[in-house]
Amino acid sequence: MKRYMAHILVSAEKVTEHFLKVQVHDEGTLADGGMEGLVVDVKPTVFALRAAMSVYLYPQSRFYKDETLRTAMEQAIDFVARNQNEDAISIPHQTQHFAIIRWIRHIVL
Repeated sequence: MKRYMAHILVSAEKVTEHFLKVQVHDEGTLADGGMEGLVVDVKPTVFALRAAMSVYLYPQSRFYKDETLRTAMEQAIDFVARNQNEDAISIPHQTQHFAIIRWIRHIVL
């Protein structure tokens, strides 16, 4: 695993950079806090949150405990919560989204 850590870190930081670059900041809209796209979809935001949370918690990352990233993650979590259906938990891939969001809130925020 050690030999892959540098690659994993670089990849996670690239995903996080992209997340920060394309996050929507348009208060009052459905897309606020999510990732820019043709449609409002939580999946890309949740996937980006996985990487963002990893680099936020990894001491060797340049994003370690970065307040700008923390704020972006909080906004993304709010976006996901606003845009999930109440019964989404019954859909398998969205069940993972809820689990990831709960874990991020518990561990990071």
